[in-house]
Amino acid sequence: MQKIPNNAEEKRMVRILEEKGFAIIDEYHVMSGFKAVVAYRGSSIRGLEPGYYTAKLDDGKVQIKTLKGWWTLINLSKTPLKVGDEFPVHLAGWQSDWNGDEVGYDDFDVVGLYSYRGHDYYIDMETNMVLERLEQLEELL
Repeated sequence: MQKIPNNAEEKRMVRILEEKGFAIIDEYHVMSGFKAVVAYRGSSIRGLEPGYYTAKLDDGKVQIKTLKGWWTLINLSKTPLKVGDEFPVHLAGWQSDWNGDEVGYDDFDVVGLYSYRGHDYYIDMETNMVLERLEQLEELL
């Protein structure tokens, strides 16, 4: 049983859980996907009492197991990636590659332009890290 997140969405799930006030106790892979045992210490999520929970990644949704069943904390597919997030290149649509200096990133050798879940991103092709989310034409109008 592998005990660490091994892809970009799993790493993003762990980061978001930590941002929301969860402490990761254990992480593991099962046949149905990636899960984590978490402790919630905060009070920022209405209706969620401090305690221990199971979290899972299911079809792009970070879900928490409560007494009433699975509750969706955040839908990753509707949440744009941030600068510094690991980019899921294997799930995205490639558009082009550039020398970094051609697109304003002098410190990076190759910068890729990719589409993912309705957004375009510049990606450092050596590390697969998001450098920038590009504004879509529809967002600017």
